[in-house]
Amino acid sequence: MDIQATRKLLDQLQSERDELDRLVTEERTLTLDGHQDGISVRIGSDSRSIAVTGMDKNYAQCVIRGREMILLGIKKVYRAAIEYQKAKIHALELKIRESTHHD
Repeated sequence: MDIQATRKLLDQLQSERDELDRLVTEERTLTLDGHQDGISVRIGSDSRSIAVTGMDKNYAQCVIRGREMILLGIKKVYRAAIEYQKAKIHALELKIRESTHHD
């Protein structure tokens, strides 16, 4: 494999790692550990967002009563997205390794 093709794979790998970092950061928001970032759900690009969390009297996010299962579902979606992203990164790493080893 030539240098340009390898460089393209390395750029793609960095992009995939950046996406994994974003997913992990967003997933941390779902723990509701005293932060003020709200969680909402939006279906489609033209629809409204529906809040899953609201701020309590201590200015921390808490789940709105009756929406606990929605938050659980969001957590499962993020876990699956993170695992998928890790698999993509692993496949790219293998491809790069194979392209740079000459036997």
